[in-house]
Amino acid sequence: MSEPHDIDGVLIMWGDRLFYPENRVVKTKPQPKLNALATRQHAAAIRERIEATVVRRAPQAMVKVTGGGRGMKAIAAHFRYISKNGRLEIEDERGQTMRGKDALRELADDWRYGGSLIEDTSPRREAFNIMLSMPRGTDPASVQWAAREFAKAELADHKYVMVLHDHQANPHVHISVRAESKHGRRLNPRKTDLHRWREAFAAKLRERGIEAEATRQVTRGNNRNYDPLWRIKAREDGRLRTVRSSAKSGHQARATRAQAFEAWTQLSRALAASGDAADRSLARSIERFAQGVPYSRHGAKTVKRQSSQGPKTTKLPARRTVEAATPARSAKAPARIDEAALLGDLRTLVQSARQRIAAVAYSTQTMLCWQMGRRLSQEHLQGGRGAYGKQILVTVSRELTADYGRGFSYAELARMVQFAQAFPEEAVVVTLSRQLSWSHFHALLPIKDPLARDFYAEMCRIERWDVRTLRQKIGGMLYQRTALSKKPDAVVAAEIDKLRDGRMSPDTVFRDPYLLDLLGLKGAYSERDLESAILREIEGVLLELGAGFTFVARQKRMSVGKDDFHLDLLFFHRHLRRLIAVELKLEAFGPSHVGQMELYLRWLDKHERAPGEEAPIGLILCASADAEQVELLQLDAKSIRVSEYLTALPPLPLLRARLHQAIEHAREQAARRLPSLEGDE
Repeated sequence: MSEPHDIDGVLIMWGDRLFYPENRVVKTKPQPKLNALATRQHAAAIRERIEATVVRRAPQAMVKVTGGGRGMKAIAAHFRYISKNGRLEIEDERGQTMRGKDALRELADDWRYGGSLIEDTSPRREAFNIMLSMPRGTDPASVQWAAREFAKAELADHKYVMVLHDHQANPHVHISVRAESKHGRRLNPRKTDLHRWREAFAAKLRERGIEAEATRQVTRGNNRNYDPLWRIKAREDGRLRTVRSSAKSGHQARATRAQAFEAWTQLSRALAASGDAADRSLARSIERFAQGVPYSRHGAKTVKRQSSQGPKTTKLPARRTVEAATPARSAKAPARIDEAALLGDLRTLVQSARQRIAAVAYSTQTMLCWQMGRRLSQEHLQGGRGAYGKQILVTVSRELTADYGRGFSYAELARMVQFAQAFPEEAVVVTLSRQLSWSHFHALLPIKDPLARDFYAEMCRIERWDVRTLRQKIGGMLYQRTALSKKPDAVVAAEIDKLRDGRMSPDTVFRDPYLLDLLGLKGAYSERDLESAILREIEGVLLELGAGFTFVARQKRMSVGKDDFHLDLLFFHRHLRRLIAVELKLEAFGPSHVGQMELYLRWLDKHERAPGEEAPIGLILCASADAEQVELLQLDAKSIRVSEYLTALPPLPLLRARLHQAIEHAREQAARRLPSLEGDE
């Protein structure tokens, strides 16, 4: 009987060749040897893979690249195909879901302009279509979960969307991934990438409790030559001119089969010599498995004989003399070109030009929609001619669609009219169109309050939100949570005019409440837990705080006399040009918190305020606050704001009712403070 460590070494050496061929790379430097524990663990993993392949015949995870879009037309067509023209739910890389034809159009616009511009047609693949599937009977929800986790790990820097198809025999997920990453690198999957992707997908399925393997065809003894999709369709249509063998028969295929046969043989011998009954049983299972495998022993001998002969050597010509080969020392060698730097500069030029083209395309389309809407509104839809105007829209839609194709439906023309009526000033539209696309205005038009609509439009322009972020801000009732919404309409209009001039005030920056449900805090937690969670999720927190916030310090130390004080969080706001001191409170707001914040602000004003900056502002984030107490303290004059935070998002109707109640209360208080117009007169 062989020693266990000898058997483990054989299992690792030959098992890697069968199950992890991409790991067998020749290294230029000596690699550290596995210790005893690592060797046993690796050998146990090989035994598990052998048993799954030859005994349990575990289901195989499949990952394949089914094609790629050479231009935006092909990509949009694939979006329609995998979503069944918008009927199936689409999920993007941020976990957001969408459905419907309008969502497909917005998605196509986001991919076309979100990064380097994607033209309608392109000589290269601008996207890759990946399909991940499992055999019949696998839980579709588990397949979707595994595909989602796979995409997060393997496609993290790329835009992608995924759709689950559970209405067919084999549950599978279609993933369409943008070839260009957020950093400008391009995806170019090779065979080794597909092997790694299969392993990653199978590993995620096993985490979910689904038995799955990612064994190569040759390891499983599969010799079938699968036809690509175009050959299958051509055969069905009777257009296939050539017929190829149903089995792989090339030299490379024979050599690979012979190597796999040799590996299985060595594994069987090693396990058969083991003193462990389970190993000997596994060896017999390998023998039974090998009997049905179409491997060629002659091929194995051929490969062994060829490898024993070693590589052929070629006699090199005699080396020339040094004098003849070496150039004259007086001759000056040409300067070496930094190819990487040159390529980087050229890429920057191309991407910059494409972004400018995209910006012009956005602006031109938006202004066209506004001008068409104004013309239709002025010429045909005014003066009580509603029924006649609708008929005009039907006729115009039919004629324009016949002349120019999609984009001029009755609903789209009605939106253009609504657009011109909601934004009557051309100068405002011209300014907004430099940053906002027609899809942005699609999201803005349903807002009935004109002040809220103007607020979202200006904030979208200043903070450069994409369409999805704009929809999130509207859905999260950002306007209703700002201090600005609690002011009289005249004050709100004046603040929006300041936004158009590029000036922001604290009323447009601070919110109440702040939605911090992304922190994932549940049950009892301390102020330090809340502070740590904010720093852990700093990217999402900054998105909730708003553009312009930059993190400065945590537990900022302030020495006053013999005592030291520590501020929870310190930010700086670029637009306000102020330091923002944030103090976190688990309890309800109390007047004593004001004195503490005043001390912090005066210390920051004296020791940290830089020339040209405004006075610091304090933000007390607490679990709850009484509006009458806050109003009585007149904190605006002290540059202190009080806001609540929500670590669990309440139902939307409850949040909406609560915000509307707070707005009405604040406006009533403001009206009582303002002198009446009749008294002044």
